[in-house]
Amino acid sequence: LDKSSAIIEQSEQELTDLETKQSAELASVVDQAKNIVTSFELSPSSNVDPEVDQLTQLKNHDALVKELVGALSDHKKRQQRLCLCIGDVQSLQLINDEYARGAGDKALELLAKEIESKSKASDFLAYTENGRFVLLKPITEFATAGTEVDSLNKELAKLPFRFKGNEVKVNLTFAIQQSSLSDTATSLIEKTELALKKAKLSVDTAMPIDAALAEPPP
Repeated sequence: LDKSSAIIEQSEQELTDLETKQSAELASVVDQAKNIVTSFELSPSSNVDPEVDQLTQLKNHDALVKELVGALSDHKKRQQRLCLCIGDVQSLQLINDEYARGAGDKALELLAKEIESKSKASDFLAYTENGRFVLLKPITEFATAGTEVDSLNKELAKLPFRFKGNEVKVNLTFAIQQSSLSDTATSLIEKTELALKKAKLSVDTAMPIDAALAEPPP
């Protein structure tokens, strides 16, 4: 009897030890899984660049400001100027209202690809918000920037936009400002935005595409 009791106690102990071991192994697996999930949640995706607009894949506003600060500093040292061009897609809201937001997004994607393919390699391109495309043209005089924007407009006017079987005209208005040696990134952006606001007021939106050029500073 004593021998049987000992065997039973040994078996129970072995069973207990096995359960403890399995519990420990399970807890370890759970902890490893939690660590993997936490690491994935905390680590930014390698496919997401915080300075890139995810819709158009152009640089965003933060990247533009950073680039403009550096460009202005560099140009001031060399007594050179640059041109900032902002193009507004005036018909974006109309497209969104008439054909839903997805249609507007598709229009922006197509415009971004065309602007990128038709711009100079030295141009810094960005998409900021609400249908605003920005071109930063280093070491560029006002007249040259105007000619280049006009050429770009002609290419954009050829883009085929069709939504729900309807041909849609996508209107852009551009404003251009040449930097002065006293400009900061903020002041140059504000001056160009003001020029764009004035240009939009004077543009007949029935026209397929327009470019309004602000007079360069003295």
